[in-house]
Amino acid sequence: MNTAEKVALILALWVGVGGTWAVSSTLVQLADLEEAKQLNDQAVQLLQQGQYAEAVPSAQKALNIREKALGPDHPDVAQSLNNLEALYKVTMQTLLNDTNHLPSTLSLHGTKRRTK
Repeated sequence: MNTAEKVALILALWVGVGGTWAVSSTLVQLADLEEAKQLNDQAVQLLQQGQYAEAVPSAQKALNIREKALGPDHPDVAQSLNNLEALYKVTMQTLLNDTNHLPSTLSLHGTKRRTK
């Protein structure tokens, strides 16, 4: 939503509802959604830089904000879920790749780990 659309929405709510509460609530929601967009962009950037663990909290927070503001069926919520899924997948793959480079036996809490 661009700035003109945001202003039009605010004015429509102001005139249509006739209350300050609706406008302030909408402003808070718009600010929250802007924060979610910035967090989502940050998560994507960190993912592209290979900083997967650092990206997860931003992606989770963006998802939480969007789901609360827009509801679970909104396309922006789906985008956040997809980004979080990608982060989890690449993090899991990285962990699996790292364990393939461990010695053939490794003592973990008193047990031996065997590798193929």
